Amino acid sequence: MSEDSLPSVDTNADPVVTWTVQEGAMVAAKLDPHAVCQFFREQNIVAEADWFPDTPHLLGVNVLRNQADGLASLDAAGEPLRVGAALPEVVNKLAEEFEADVLIGEYQANKIPADKPMPSRSSDRSQPVRVVEISRMPVSSVPFCAAAEGKTLGCVTLPEGRIALCYETIRADIVEGSLISRIPAVGLYVSDHDQRIVAVTSDEVADPEKLAIHSWLLQTEVVPGAVENPDPALEEQVREYLGHSSSPNRIAETVGCDAQQLAETFKITGQDGMVRAIEVMGLPAEAAAFLYGRLDLEDVPGIEIFHEPGWAAAMGHSIDMRILHSDEDAKTPFGILRKLEIEHPTLMKVVNAAQVAVGIGLVGAGLVGLAGKKRFSKLSLLGGIMLAIDGGLRSSVVLHMNSRIVGDL
Repeated sequence: MSEDSLPSVDTNADPVVTWTVQEGAMVAAKLDPHAVCQFFREQNIVAEADWFPDTPHLLGVNVLRNQADGLASLDAAGEPLRVGAALPEVVNKLAEEFEADVLIGEYQANKIPADKPMPSRSSDRSQPVRVVEISRMPVSSVPFCAAAEGKTLGCVTLPEGRIALCYETIRADIVEGSLISRIPAVGLYVSDHDQRIVAVTSDEVADPEKLAIHSWLLQTEVVPGAVENPDPALEEQVREYLGHSSSPNRIAETVGCDAQQLAETFKITGQDGMVRAIEVMGLPAEAAAFLYGRLDLEDVPGIEIFHEPGWAAAMGHSIDMRILHSDEDAKTPFGILRKLEIEHPTLMKVVNAAQVAVGIGLVGAGLVGLAGKKRFSKLSLLGGIMLAIDGGLRSSVVLHMNSRIVGDL
């Protein structure tokens, strides 16, 4: 430990220590991630730094803090964590030593010199991104999503009631944790800058605690406190402390796959790791081919394309899908009747015509009965009107479905 190490937090007043993972970030004109990790090592701070190869001046920082804002330290392998330096002092010292803007939790310090230019990232915002979202959103909702987002969306129906929603966008339109699909859902993103998966694990409003994220391009370095040359087992233990095991578990629960197999794909960097994760999640290989630009949206097998319709067109398309293609209620009486109307329209026309005739007959009988003040005349009249209206409406539905089916052929 260096001579200018920060003092430890006094925990005599509260001997029970509860550790919480605290995320943060550093921004500077120029940063060496390994130098930042060396700072954590000298200050005996259990931490992790993460960064993308093309933006090392933007650094993510994860530490363990307790209820008194003390950070976790580790003196030697095999020993328990203890309370070390105070978070506010660490934030200030990081900012001073690296001439950086540092934000960890609610504490921030900005020591970037006014005359130091920052790297420009304006061009990154127009960088194309390909996205595949996995959810249980009904296919009939996709036209509304295309209208609301103003995007061309492709939808592939998957087993177990899932869909894959495919589209292209730009980085400026990506908001972490905001998906087009109904949540809970998982999004896969590929651009020149990143290859990542984001799971929104709650059907409530998305917030950071409801997100599980992993990037196959993000580089990381773990610092087990003051321990020099840690073995892989200790590094893995520190990753557990920092919550690494929770991401694959929450993503696997959201998408419905094996968490252990998914966790293994997180250890593989780059495209190979993401492609393997796509296999583990039970997605077709074409999903990876689209994400990595080997297939255009229209060329994905089994995909249905929805081109930015207006709201009226979206409504009509959604109703058509509910009537013609939905199998959500195929085993209900309504679903069975709809299947007969689609597969046997002539038979159903005869049935509906007979229903209308019976309804008209009952209406006539009811009117005659009312004139003669017979019992049940009002019931006959009401039943006849309902049968006639229902038969007429069903006849119009059969004609509409038949015209839509013929139009699609």
